[in-house]
Amino acid sequence: MLLALSRLFLAICLLKKGPQDVPKSNFLSSIVLFLYALVAFLMLYDQEHQISVVLIEIGFEIILVMGFIALLLLVSGKLARYQQAMTALLGTDALISFFALPPMYLQVSGRGAELLILTILGLTLWHWVVCGHIIRHALGQSFPFGLGVAFLYIIVTYQLMNWFAEIVAAF
Repeated sequence: MLLALSRLFLAICLLKKGPQDVPKSNFLSSIVLFLYALVAFLMLYDQEHQISVVLIEIGFEIILVMGFIALLLLVSGKLARYQQAMTALLGTDALISFFALPPMYLQVSGRGAELLILTILGLTLWHWVVCGHIIRHALGQSFPFGLGVAFLYIIVTYQLMNWFAEIVAAF
């Protein structure tokens, strides 16, 4: 099952499939949500942060993703596509983020700073294109429109996550 999921989300990441190819399934959405949270935990957790703080940040991030796609689809009158689009966004993000783990851990060991920077830049650009691809299919719009919405989504999400992390760190 994990292999089939990986293939599906890799095909979406390669722009060969879209969110419409994701089965409508609460079970599948739950698995993808868990995998997203797991990869996010592996990316965020280190000895400097308490597990509870990391889990709160991951929960906030998930709420942002789910809320963003729900609002976008609600405004466009395509809310019936929510589960597939949300699952596609979380699944592809988890897969792309998974590829960032090795250079991140290499950098933590004191090596690979250049590799980390190039990897994060490449994965961020890839993530933007994939989000644009998913959004365009979910909304039935052009690819440039999807890229524009995805760019705003990534910037706003990044800013909100930084703001939320500062608030959580203050406590």
